[in-house]
Amino acid sequence: MKSKKILAMTLATAMVLGGSMTAFAADTDDANGATGSGTAFEHVNKDIIAVTLPTQGEVANVFNYYVDPERLINDAGTLADGSTVVAGNTDGVYFKNTTAGTATPAVDASVKSYSIGGVTSGLTVTIPTTTAANLTYKTIVDDGTDGVTTDGWYEGTDTATVVTVNITDDGNGSVPTLASGDSIVVEPYQAANPGTATTSYSSSSDAVSFEGKNSVAVDVSVAATVTASAGGKDIALVADADALAAAKTPALLMKLKVGTDEKIITSAGTTATATIAGVPANFAVTTENNKFVYKIRTNTDPDNGGKALDDWNATTVQLIGKTNTTNVPEGAAALTAPQIVLTWTVAKSENATTQAYVSATTVSAASKSLTLTMPTDVTVSKVELVLGGNTTTLASGNHYTVSGTTLNIAKYAAGWAGGTIKVTYSDNHVDTLTCE
Repeated sequence: MKSKKILAMTLATAMVLGGSMTAFAADTDDANGATGSGTAFEHVNKDIIAVTLPTQGEVANVFNYYVDPERLINDAGTLADGSTVVAGNTDGVYFKNTTAGTATPAVDASVKSYSIGGVTSGLTVTIPTTTAANLTYKTIVDDGTDGVTTDGWYEGTDTATVVTVNITDDGNGSVPTLASGDSIVVEPYQAANPGTATTSYSSSSDAVSFEGKNSVAVDVSVAATVTASAGGKDIALVADADALAAAKTPALLMKLKVGTDEKIITSAGTTATATIAGVPANFAVTTENNKFVYKIRTNTDPDNGGKALDDWNATTVQLIGKTNTTNVPEGAAALTAPQIVLTWTVAKSENATTQAYVSATTVSAASKSLTLTMPTDVTVSKVELVLGGNTTTLASGNHYTVSGTTLNIAKYAAGWAGGTIKVTYSDNHVDTLTCE
């Protein structure tokens, strides 16, 4: 019995020791769990409201004007200086207009290739006599050593049809050594000439442009305020054409036009607004400094899988004036012209409409294949039919298909007339088409 007790104690001790040994299993590479750490990306703002505003130089003197109630310019044919020729008009208001000269584009003759001998400088190449003479030349040199088609641009000068090329360092730290059979391309060119601007005078100022580079619609608002001249003897601003016609003393009808929004400027001022539609197809999500950003696309070369940028949208601002025909007071009663101050602001449009991704505004049985123009990272999420107060989600692959840049409402039914098709995209943009 005593030996059985000893044996029982021995077994119990072994079991405890065995259990204790398994507790050291953590010293091995076996894992009993894992932790996953998450990374949250920051919000990417896709509301790009960039607009290229005119510079101070571009607007200097554009909105200055002359008021001629007595139509003196019509008789004299000039301004008061006697030398500035002006064609008279019936409105009696004159803004100086500038018309850009006829531009001459750069001259680029056909590129010619020539095989040459082993030289490093002072190479003379004869240009065919059919090439325009007395042009400036640049050259592309390929020394054939690095598999690069063009090693750099090199300046050249010409006399008639003979070009001397001085081969120098291409910026990569080496001077190409040319051997027989290597090639040099001589490309004649002539810089573009913007031409000489001309001036004239009319009752409308030049239209100053605001060019959008925006992804969402933006409003360009222009506020016109009137600053009275010293002495309080400004020509009166009137509120409409009837008031101008009825005026017995000099009066001025001045309009502010922004896009198609035209407002009459009174002593209280006014504001006109135009919307520049966004062009989201010109933007894409990319990375910069380890962050996602939304920028104008750079993959614009169709030959390399890109897509050319769509045309940007723009608006303009200008002043348009007219005065009545009457005598101008003299001496102490002489009148002055009011000063008009224009202040513009740009903000995201309250309507926030953007350029449609789909090519049409209607869809019918005869015209149900539509062209899509979307940013490269955007897809069609769903297509819905709204008819008789009910909204039905159309089945992809059955009711409609998307193939490349074509959206086809395949199962369009005549009974849909009077309803609308809503196309929703992955960036939450929505296009609405009327069913006919």
